[in-house]
Amino acid sequence: MAVPPFLFKNKRIRFKDKRIRFKNKRIMIRLNCFFKADEGKYDDALEAAIALTAETQLNDEGCIAYDVFESATRGEIFMICETWESAEALKAHMEAPHFKQYVPVIESCGMLKLEQFEK
Repeated sequence: MAVPPFLFKNKRIRFKDKRIRFKNKRIMIRLNCFFKADEGKYDDALEAAIALTAETQLNDEGCIAYDVFESATRGEIFMICETWESAEALKAHMEAPHFKQYVPVIESCGMLKLEQFEK
C-alpha cells in the first residue's frame, strides 16, 4: 500500500521503509556552545548569553534557532544551541556588533567549548 506524500515546510516527503526522505535537502550548520563559569561569574555570563540570544533572533538573517539552556544538575554550566541556514549566515553572525559585544563578556567569565555539526 502506497503512502501519500505529505507537505512539511514546503518540501515534499514520502515515508518509505520507515525512513523520511527530503527532496532538495539543504545543509544546515548546528553549533553547541558549552559554557562553564568561573566562580562568581555565572550570572554575568548568563545575562550576556541571553542578550546575545535576543539580538541574534531579532537581527540575524539565516538564524533558524538560537537558544540558551541551563543545566539542571550543574549550577555553573549552560549551553547555547545555534542552528544556521548556511556557513555564510554563521559568518555574518560572527561579524555582527552584538556578537562582538557579548561573546568576549561570556569568554571572560569562564570556559567556552564549541561543537559544530553539519546536517
